[in-house]
Amino acid sequence: MKTWMGVVALAGTIASSSAMALDGNGLLLQCQALIRSMEIQGPDTYDSGHCMGVVQGVTDVLVLYQDKLPKKFCIPHDVTYGQGVRIVTKYMQDNPSLLNNHDSVLVLAAYADAYPCK
Repeated sequence: MKTWMGVVALAGTIASSSAMALDGNGLLLQCQALIRSMEIQGPDTYDSGHCMGVVQGVTDVLVLYQDKLPKKFCIPHDVTYGQGVRIVTKYMQDNPSLLNNHDSVLVLAAYADAYPCK
Protein backbone atom coordinates (compact mmCIF):
# COMPACT_ATOMS: atom_id res chain seq x y z
CA MET A 1 0.00 0.00 0.00
CA LYS A 2 2.86 2.37 0.78
CA THR A 3 4.32 1.78 -2.67
CA TRP A 4 0.97 2.56 -4.32
CA MET A 5 0.54 5.76 -2.32
CA GLY A 6 4.10 6.78 -3.16
CA VAL A 7 3.51 6.25 -6.86
CA VAL A 8 0.29 8.26 -6.77
CA ALA A 9 2.07 11.08 -4.95
CA LEU A 10 4.99 10.96 -7.37
CA ALA A 11 2.66 10.92 -10.37
CA GLY A 12 0.80 13.93 -9.03
CA THR A 13 4.02 15.80 -8.44
CA ILE A 14 5.34 15.05 -11.89
CA ALA A 15 2.07 15.65 -13.67
CA SER A 16 1.17 19.05 -12.32
CA SER A 17 2.90 22.05 -10.92
CA SER A 18 1.79 23.57 -7.65
CA ALA A 19 0.81 26.74 -9.48
CA MET A 20 -1.49 24.98 -11.98
CA ALA A 21 -3.04 21.92 -10.35
CA LEU A 22 -6.37 21.21 -11.99
CA ASP A 23 -9.38 19.15 -11.22
CA GLY A 24 -11.07 17.09 -13.90
CA ASN A 25 -13.15 19.99 -15.19
CA GLY A 26 -10.06 21.91 -16.28
CA LEU A 27 -8.25 18.81 -17.50
CA LEU A 28 -11.24 17.75 -19.62
CA LEU A 29 -11.31 21.11 -21.40
CA GLN A 30 -7.57 20.98 -22.00
CA CYS A 31 -7.63 17.41 -23.29
CA GLN A 32 -10.52 18.17 -25.62
CA ALA A 33 -8.47 21.09 -27.01
CA LEU A 34 -5.51 18.75 -27.49
CA ILE A 35 -7.61 16.17 -29.36
CA ARG A 36 -8.96 18.90 -31.65
CA SER A 37 -5.39 20.07 -32.21
CA MET A 38 -4.20 16.52 -33.00
CA GLU A 39 -7.08 15.93 -35.42
CA ILE A 40 -6.62 19.11 -37.43
CA GLN A 41 -2.91 19.52 -36.73
CA GLY A 42 -3.57 23.03 -35.55
CA PRO A 43 -1.32 25.11 -33.37
CA ASP A 44 -0.33 23.73 -29.99
CA THR A 45 -1.68 25.74 -27.07
CA TYR A 46 -0.82 25.89 -23.39
CA ASP A 47 -4.00 23.99 -22.59
CA SER A 48 -3.01 21.20 -24.94
CA GLY A 49 0.45 21.09 -23.47
CA HIS A 50 -0.80 20.85 -19.90
CA CYS A 51 -3.12 17.96 -20.76
CA MET A 52 -0.31 16.12 -22.55
CA GLY A 53 2.05 16.80 -19.65
CA VAL A 54 -0.33 15.37 -17.06
CA VAL A 55 -1.11 12.28 -19.13
CA GLN A 56 2.54 11.78 -20.12
CA GLY A 57 3.81 12.22 -16.56
CA VAL A 58 1.36 9.79 -15.01
CA THR A 59 1.81 7.29 -17.87
CA ASP A 60 5.59 7.34 -17.53
CA VAL A 61 5.45 6.79 -13.77
CA LEU A 62 2.93 3.96 -14.14
CA VAL A 63 4.92 2.17 -16.83
CA LEU A 64 8.16 2.67 -14.90
CA TYR A 65 6.75 1.31 -11.63
CA GLN A 66 4.22 -1.14 -13.03
CA ASP A 67 6.06 -4.17 -11.60
CA LYS A 68 5.95 -2.65 -8.10
CA LEU A 69 2.25 -1.70 -8.13
CA PRO A 70 -0.67 -3.82 -7.01
CA LYS A 71 -2.05 -5.47 -10.15
CA LYS A 72 -5.16 -3.30 -10.49
CA PHE A 73 -4.32 -2.42 -14.09
CA CYS A 74 -1.85 -3.44 -16.75
CA ILE A 75 -0.91 -0.69 -19.20
CA PRO A 76 0.61 -2.01 -22.42
CA HIS A 77 4.10 -0.66 -22.99
CA ASP A 78 3.20 0.47 -26.51
CA VAL A 79 0.39 2.87 -25.54
CA THR A 80 1.10 6.26 -27.09
CA TYR A 81 0.52 9.53 -25.30
CA GLY A 82 -2.13 10.42 -27.89
CA GLN A 83 -4.00 7.22 -27.05
CA GLY A 84 -3.65 8.05 -23.37
CA VAL A 85 -5.19 11.47 -23.89
CA ARG A 86 -8.15 9.92 -25.69
CA ILE A 87 -8.59 7.28 -22.96
CA VAL A 88 -8.52 9.91 -20.23
CA THR A 89 -10.84 12.28 -22.11
CA LYS A 90 -13.42 9.54 -22.75
CA TYR A 91 -13.25 8.44 -19.12
CA MET A 92 -13.90 11.99 -17.90
CA GLN A 93 -16.76 12.46 -20.37
CA ASP A 94 -18.31 9.16 -19.23
CA ASN A 95 -17.87 9.98 -15.51
CA PRO A 96 -18.76 13.66 -15.00
CA SER A 97 -19.48 13.10 -11.30
CA LEU A 98 -15.75 12.45 -10.77
CA LEU A 99 -14.52 15.69 -12.33
CA ASN A 100 -13.99 17.28 -8.94
CA ASN A 101 -11.00 14.94 -8.41
CA HIS A 102 -7.40 15.99 -8.99
CA ASP A 103 -6.24 15.65 -12.60
CA SER A 104 -3.59 12.97 -11.98
CA VAL A 105 -6.07 10.87 -9.96
CA LEU A 106 -8.42 10.89 -12.96
CA VAL A 107 -5.61 9.74 -15.26
CA LEU A 108 -4.94 6.81 -12.91
CA ALA A 109 -8.65 5.95 -12.78
CA ALA A 110 -8.95 6.11 -16.57
CA TYR A 111 -6.05 3.67 -17.04
CA ALA A 112 -7.43 1.33 -14.37
CA ASP A 113 -10.76 1.33 -16.22
CA ALA A 114 -9.22 0.88 -19.68
CA TYR A 115 -6.55 -1.69 -18.82
CA PRO A 116 -7.63 -4.02 -16.01
CA CYS A 117 -5.30 -6.97 -15.49
CA LYS A 118 -6.63 -10.27 -16.73
